Amino acid sequence: MGEIYKTAASLRIMGDELDPEKITELIGKAPSSVRKKGAPFNTPNGKQLIARTGSWSISAETKSPGDIDSQVTEILEGTTSNMAVWLELSKKFKVEIFGGFFLGDYNEGLTISSKTMLLLGERGIQLDMDIYGAN
Repeated sequence: MGEIYKTAASLRIMGDELDPEKITELIGKAPSSVRKKGAPFNTPNGKQLIARTGSWSISAETKSPGDIDSQVTEILEGTTSNMAVWLELSKKFKVEIFGGFFLGDYNEGLTISSKTMLLLGERGIQLDMDIYGAN
């Protein structure tokens, strides 16, 4: 099995009652992007939409070859180490690492370390993965 071609990762916190300023205060790190429910936002192609729910996210640098472990570390670096804050957030909102896994060939893979799984698990952060096949 070959090494996965590329990975992208973001910490996403989502919910209707989400207050981006409060999340930033609790997490202790500025987001890459925020959306308030009902507020307009522009898509990457310039189309304006209305946010169906609130969201707060931090994105890591895309890695090629893929390296989800370093991306999770990059995202969580500088955030609160108070597990009670993380667990409270995960009770109130959907909290996830969204990972994009991009294949360059038909059979590639990656390993997620036990350290990374512990970092996510003890904070109540789920891992949501999209896998994109080779062209």
